[in-house]
Amino acid sequence: MVDIVPRMSALSPGDVFAGYTIERLLGSGGMGEVYVARHPRLPRSDALKVLAAQLADDDGFRRRFEREADVVAGLSNPHVVKVHDRGETDGRLWIALEYVDGEDLATTLRRGPLPASETARIVGEIAQALDDAAAAGLVHRDVKPANVLLDRRGRALLADFGIAHLAGDASQLTGTGMTLGTVLYASPEQLLGHAVDARSDQYSLACTAFEMLTGRPPFGGATPTQIVMAHVQTPPPSAAAARPGLSPEVDAVLHRALAKDPAHRFDDGRAFGAALTRSLAPAPSAAQPPVPPPPAQSSPAQPPTQAYAPTVVAPAAAPKARSRTGLIVGAIVAVLVVAAASIWLFSHGSSTDGDTGPSQEANDLKRVPVTGLLASLADKPTAPTWSWPDKPGFSLPDVLGGTDSTVLMVDGPGSDSRLALVDAASGRTTRTIALPAGIASPSDCAISANQKAAMCAVSRSPGNSSRPMLVDLVAGTARILDFETEFDASITTSGDVFVATAKEGVVVYDATGARRWAVPAAGVETLDVSTQGSSPVVGVVVGNEATLRRVTDGQIVYRRDTTLGSAGFIWLGSLTGFVVQEGGTATEPDAAIFDATGRRTGEATGWTVSRQNSSAMVSSLPVLTRGGEVAAFNPATGNMLWSVSRPEWYQFEVKAGFGTKVEVTLRPNAGATALQHGWFDCYDGTFGIFDEPNFTSVLGTDGERIAVETRYDPELLKVYETDGSVRWTTGPSSSDDVNDLVAAGPAIMLDGRRLT
Repeated sequence: MVDIVPRMSALSPGDVFAGYTIERLLGSGGMGEVYVARHPRLPRSDALKVLAAQLADDDGFRRRFEREADVVAGLSNPHVVKVHDRGETDGRLWIALEYVDGEDLATTLRRGPLPASETARIVGEIAQALDDAAAAGLVHRDVKPANVLLDRRGRALLADFGIAHLAGDASQLTGTGMTLGTVLYASPEQLLGHAVDARSDQYSLACTAFEMLTGRPPFGGATPTQIVMAHVQTPPPSAAAARPGLSPEVDAVLHRALAKDPAHRFDDGRAFGAALTRSLAPAPSAAQPPVPPPPAQSSPAQPPTQAYAPTVVAPAAAPKARSRTGLIVGAIVAVLVVAAASIWLFSHGSSTDGDTGPSQEANDLKRVPVTGLLASLADKPTAPTWSWPDKPGFSLPDVLGGTDSTVLMVDGPGSDSRLALVDAASGRTTRTIALPAGIASPSDCAISANQKAAMCAVSRSPGNSSRPMLVDLVAGTARILDFETEFDASITTSGDVFVATAKEGVVVYDATGARRWAVPAAGVETLDVSTQGSSPVVGVVVGNEATLRRVTDGQIVYRRDTTLGSAGFIWLGSLTGFVVQEGGTATEPDAAIFDATGRRTGEATGWTVSRQNSSAMVSSLPVLTRGGEVAAFNPATGNMLWSVSRPEWYQFEVKAGFGTKVEVTLRPNAGATALQHGWFDCYDGTFGIFDEPNFTSVLGTDGERIAVETRYDPELLKVYETDGSVRWTTGPSSSDDVNDLVAAGPAIMLDGRRLT
C-alpha cells in the first residue's frame, strides 16, 4: 500500500507524490525543494520542483511559480531546461522539469577558472537561451553560475526561472526579487528597483563570464550594500589584468556588456556572445573590428540622453621603465619557459623542426578523459587486494565491467550462472542478480556514463539466437530486450545511451531499455554498421550511401555517396566530434573535421583518418596521421592543436583512447611486419613508446602511469612511466588458473582477484 504524503511533510525516497516516485533530494531553496523522481508512466527520471508547503497559500509566490511553468513550457531551445508538466497535489504546487545529469557551473568554478574556448561556448549557448526567452517576453532576472547546468558532454542549460517575470508585467516583484536573487550578479537597474529587460540578463551573464575567466565575480564587497554600490558606481575591473594572456579586446567586450546604462550594452545576447567568442579566439583568421567600449557612465537613475556612439579602443600607453620587481618576475618567467621546453624535449625524445604546439587553444581546452582513472599504479602489489567469490556456490568468475565503486561479475558459463555486484574496495558481494530463464552467461557488457545501468549480449542457449540484456545496477534486475540476432551483438555506450549492432542492423536504447531509434537490415540489400565507444555518432552504410547518425536521436548529420561501399567509408569519432576521410584531390580535402552536430569546422589536407577496430574507445580529441607525423585537432574550431613529426618512423596508426591519451602503433619502414606500440596525449602531444614485443593492449592509466597487458605470463601486467621506463611487472603464479586480465572501474582484475 502506498503512503499518502501529508501536506506539510518533507518528501523522502520511496514516497509517491503526484504519481512520481521520489528517488532523492536534489536541492532546496526559498521557493521549495527539487527532487529526482521517477515518472509515473515513462521510463525516465524528472526533476520535480515542489513549492514549499508554507508558501502554497501565498498568492504572489503562487503566481510566480505558475508563471515559470507556463512561459518556459512554451520555449523550444536546447539550452533551456524543459518543462514537462505541472499541477497541484495535496495543496502543493509542482513542476516536472527535465533532469540534467551533470553539475551546475558554480560547482565547476569552485575548481578554478575555465579555458577561454569553453567560456566562449557556454556564454554563447546561454545567450541564445536568453534571447529566445526575451522573444517570448520573459526576463530571467537570476542569471548566475548556480543556474547554469552542464550535462556530461558539457552542454550548458539555463535553469530556474523561479523569479522570472513577463516583460511589462505591472508587478515588478521587487519586494522579493533580491531575497531570491543573487546580488553578486544582479544588474544596476535591478538592484535599484527600476524596470528591467533582456539587457539586465546580459549584464548578469557578463558577470558570470568574468568569473568563468578569472575565478571571481567582477564586483565584490564585505557587505551586500558594498556589492550593490560597486555594481551601481564602480567601473568594471579588467579581466586581462586578472588573467594574463587575455587580449584587451576581451575587456572591451565585457565592459560593454557590463555598462551601467542598459542602452550602452549589446543589442542582444547573441551579439554579446559572438563578440566574446571573437575576442577569445586564439588565432583569428582575419582581423576583427574592435569592440567599442561604453562611454563614461552616469547613474542609471538619470540615463544620458545621447545615443551610444561607437569608438575604437585606444592603444596601450607607452611602457614605463622596468622596476627591479619586474626584472625578477621576468627572470622567473624565463626559467619556467626553459623548464617547460625541457619537459617537452624529455617527453618527445629528440626535437625536430617539424613539431608544433601545443597551441594556446590547446592549453585553454578543459581536459576530458574518455575512461576513468585506475587506482594508483605507483606500487607493485605483493598480494591481491581481495579475491572473489567471497562465499560458497560461485565458480571461477568472468569480470564483465565496473563502475567507480562496483565490479560486475558472472560466476562462469551455463544457464545457471548469476550476476554479482561486488564492492570494488572490499570484494564483498553487495547483490546477486538472477538471469532470465534460459539465458547463458553474458558477454560484451557496457556500462552507462551515469553508472546506473549495464547492457550485455546474451544467448538463450548454445547455437541459438542472441539478444541484448539490460541490467539495472540500482534496482538489481535484468531483462531481455527486443533485438534478436543470430550472433552476439556488439554493445557500446555513448553517455547514457546503449548501441547494439549486428548483421541484423543497429538498435539504440536509453539507460532504461527504451528504444531510441533503429535501422534494421530487413529489406536492405547490404547494411554495414560501425560503432566506436563514447562516439557521438554511428556509421551506417546502406548500399552505396554512407551516413553518420547522431547516437542520441538517429538524425543523419553526415551523408556521402560512395561506390566503394563500407570499405571506402573511413571515419573516426571523438568525445565532441568526428573526422571523415574524403579523398585527396586538389579540390577535396583528405580529412574533413566536424563537431558533434555535423557542422563542418575544418579540413586537414594530406592527413589520414585511421580505421578503428569496431567498438574501440574514441579519443578525447581527433588524432590524425600523415606518414611519420601525428596531430590533434579541435572539432569545435577545426584548428590543429599540435603536431609531432618523426621522420625515422614510416607510419603511425591510431588505435583507441584511454584517459586523455590515445594508443598508436608505429611502423618503422614500409616492409616492416613487426609493429611497436605507443601513446600520445591528445591535449599537449607528449608521447611515449612501449618497449614490449609481447604487447596485447592498454588497460588504462592512473593519470601518471600506464598499465599494459602482455602475452608473456610472467609479465602479464606491465606498468610504464610516461618517460617509457618500466615501473614494475607482475604475473600469475604457475598454479594460477588464468582467464582474463581486465580493467573494471578503478580496479585491474585477474579473474576474481583484484590486483590494483
